[in-house]
Amino acid sequence: MVPLSLVSLIPSAAAFFSDNKGAKPYFTPDSRTRLPDTNQWTTQFPDSWHYSNKDVPDAVLHLKAKDTQLGKYCDGAGNGYTGYVSLANGTRHLYFVFFESRREPLHDPLVLWLNGGPGCSSIGYGLLTEHGPCLIVDKTTKRNENSWNNVANMLYVDEPADTGYSFTTGGPTAKRASAAADDLVALIQLLNKIFPPFQNLPLHLAGESNAGKHLPWLASKLIKLNKDGAQLQIPLASMMVGNPVLDVAIQEPAWYDYACSNASSNGPLFDIKTCKEMQSDHAQCLSLWDQVVKARQAGKPTQELVIKAREYCLEKFQYAVQDAGYDLYDVRRHCPDLSADCDVLAPLAEQFLRRAEVRTAFGSQTKSFSLCTGAIFDDSLNNGDWSDAITPVLIAVLESGLPTLFYVGEKDFLYNYIGVENVLESLSWSSKAGYVKSRQTPRKWEGGVGWSYKNLVYLRVANAGHDVPETQPAVAQVMLARWLKQGTSFF
Repeated sequence: MVPLSLVSLIPSAAAFFSDNKGAKPYFTPDSRTRLPDTNQWTTQFPDSWHYSNKDVPDAVLHLKAKDTQLGKYCDGAGNGYTGYVSLANGTRHLYFVFFESRREPLHDPLVLWLNGGPGCSSIGYGLLTEHGPCLIVDKTTKRNENSWNNVANMLYVDEPADTGYSFTTGGPTAKRASAAADDLVALIQLLNKIFPPFQNLPLHLAGESNAGKHLPWLASKLIKLNKDGAQLQIPLASMMVGNPVLDVAIQEPAWYDYACSNASSNGPLFDIKTCKEMQSDHAQCLSLWDQVVKARQAGKPTQELVIKAREYCLEKFQYAVQDAGYDLYDVRRHCPDLSADCDVLAPLAEQFLRRAEVRTAFGSQTKSFSLCTGAIFDDSLNNGDWSDAITPVLIAVLESGLPTLFYVGEKDFLYNYIGVENVLESLSWSSKAGYVKSRQTPRKWEGGVGWSYKNLVYLRVANAGHDVPETQPAVAQVMLARWLKQGTSFF
């Protein structure tokens, strides 16, 4: 830890955004880490200050030199920074935006947020439609009274590179979750070096959906970094993931269980006759994914088996639910166009973030914006990363003792709670028996029910879809505040 009084800081070293006239930032970059403007890394980021540290090689942080007036476009933004970290010899550039806590910035924890995909923007989804300080409304934003920065400093990152406002120049993006985690480790290390107060803040890793693959990798790498005696210890405090992708070989067969039971609390999605006809399809879906699991265990190639299993299960279950007009991410919503996702907020966020003046306010170096980058998902699918189970990495994280929370909105079909619970109960870790037994005595909380054992906490969130903070914002903020304060003593 670095005492704040011993750090030499220059307030004018980089501009922070603020919607409070005359406000001063609680977090200011250490002037000793600033690079000269003639450095080779600086040319792609005009009107910026640039920072590096010898302990984080091949990484440079870029912060805007002037206030971009983000508060004009993000109502309630408060104080913070937008910027990039350049990696891989200046070929990968991750975009981030940091919002100071509305409460006590120097004492509240830091929450890093990732959305899923892979290749979907944390700015477009997490910030503008879920729990950021501002939420999208038509062509503008409104202050979010349930923002997660009510209780924490928030760091949103578009990753891997080529996601959202992040981009690449002359090199590839990280194509696997483990490689993407390496880039995030560098970002976290650099931020801790350049903003010394970060070293005093507990770091909580948070995200949803395919972040269920990226966050365990990130946690495991930070745990190893600390264990190996790195000079700069990262104060990793917990990991929390909503409606996670953990092992599709277990989760996709649960589509039938969800569709043909009362799992959604609204009754089965199909009638009895249809569900009976689907029973043989369910057995075949299970069999095909079981072949994938056996090939994994034998160390054999799985790609052809994955494609076969995925195509079969998609056709028999996901497409059937979609063709019945259900929204795959929230079965309470009906999609007349059978689009599978009729959330009205996400398209608004995408159009908003494409506007030139908004891109300028967010400090973007890109000339366009997409909520999700299909090529990143395709790479993940084609190289096997999407279908590989994250469970071995997750088990190692749990065995380290890191407090871990999984929460699942009950109305999500795609990564539904039945599949997530099946994965968690299958984990072969030292506390498996205790965790499985804890399910027999579920505990109530404001958002639904849950159970826990040792450092693993699980929550079902009633009346919530795939994006819990969007569909149950007040409950999500209660969940976050309690987790940050009480951790595994949640109930």
